[in-house]
Amino acid sequence: MRSPALLLVLASLALGCSSEASSDAPGALDAGTADATSEPAADAGSEADAPYDGPDFSALDPSKCGAAAAEDTRGFDRAYAWPPSASAQQDKSFYVLTLLGAAPASTALAADATLAGYAASRAAAIPSALDGCAGDASCLGAAFVLPDAEIAASRAALSALVASSTAVAAAAHALRASGQAYGRATGSDAELLGAAWEDAVRALGGGWSYVAGLDATARTTIIEAQRQPAAGAPAWAPLLATVLAGLQSDGRDEATRYEPLAAGENAAVLARIATLDFTAYRFAAIVVPGLGPGDLAQALSLGGQIRCDQAAERYRAGLAPVIVLSGGHVHPDRTPYAEALEMKKYLKATYAIADDALLVDPHARHTTTNLRNVARLFLRYGVPTDQASLVTSDFGQTLYMALTGDADVFGKRCLDELGYKPWRAVVKLDTLDDCWLPSATSLQVGAGDLLDP
Repeated sequence: MRSPALLLVLASLALGCSSEASSDAPGALDAGTADATSEPAADAGSEADAPYDGPDFSALDPSKCGAAAAEDTRGFDRAYAWPPSASAQQDKSFYVLTLLGAAPASTALAADATLAGYAASRAAAIPSALDGCAGDASCLGAAFVLPDAEIAASRAALSALVASSTAVAAAAHALRASGQAYGRATGSDAELLGAAWEDAVRALGGGWSYVAGLDATARTTIIEAQRQPAAGAPAWAPLLATVLAGLQSDGRDEATRYEPLAAGENAAVLARIATLDFTAYRFAAIVVPGLGPGDLAQALSLGGQIRCDQAAERYRAGLAPVIVLSGGHVHPDRTPYAEALEMKKYLKATYAIADDALLVDPHARHTTTNLRNVARLFLRYGVPTDQASLVTSDFGQTLYMALTGDADVFGKRCLDELGYKPWRAVVKLDTLDDCWLPSATSLQVGAGDLLDP
């Protein structure tokens, strides 16, 4: 993804005088710095045959990231089979609501006096607002979005149901196993469910902006569909349905395009990951953040090609068994091209690197979520996260990602936007490479950005 403008200026100045600067020509390979003779030979997922005779990379030392013990899984189970709803967006952004909306948990919620009371109030407020707000988005939002007092009381009621309802308790246990609320999973199942539910409904409140931003005709059509909420539906159901419909109406399906990745773009590499001995490699993976072009007609930027060239050389040197490409439909807005998929095409066409060596995250929209989304894939696919990975990029982004302190620009941005840092360590190795130790906190969903939760 793009680095901040100031850092890009610094990057261009530094690359102009650096002996390690990449060539301006597409396909040019970085000169690198040291010896790779101790690395394993190319395996079945690589381009293959000739012995490596390129640049030295021995200066790329994963030990600089420090040692990493296995993290507390907090009940996360990567083998957990997710029961889906009818909406992939709902399952990705609001899985706690999917679990609570399915029987028999939904029956227990409908029987709870507190929750049923709020549902009845909402069912009365919505038609009143439709008839009295004259289409005003702010007025309508007041009938759909849950206020603070209702959120607090509903959260307490849901937490209490974990003790009194085996169905709700099972939903809380499933939520823990899914990892979607990892950041909330330090306490009991009751605490987990209540906190995750509140996160979801507050994010839905923010998601009202997608509905408010639609033209009046589309907005009215979507909201009218909720004039009579289904019998037994919880108080948040009309808001959930409206926000999901608003995203769909506006064509904002970026979060779920290409899903399920494990059965599609990542099927080949996922099968191979299960056979790999990662300890035979210096790094678990080579990660390439995308760099989008500046216009809708261009599929892959020159900078993106250069990052791929760097990754191909490091892969050919045997530094890691897998290249990970991260970047969604970002630059410019609503581009038809996903950075990760265009980089994958480029590496296959230019270097004949096989599908089973190329793992993609076609959803990330920022540098923060490049790391977060890739960490999620590692945790779900079985790529070791207690072994450092190599992130190869340009001078500006490499420097930016290494500014990890709470008050540093990248560290602070992650805390502000994600609520956590998706790493245990990020250390600058040279002008183009960082080593990175992912963190399991990355599993925590952040539905504040519904285009990449």
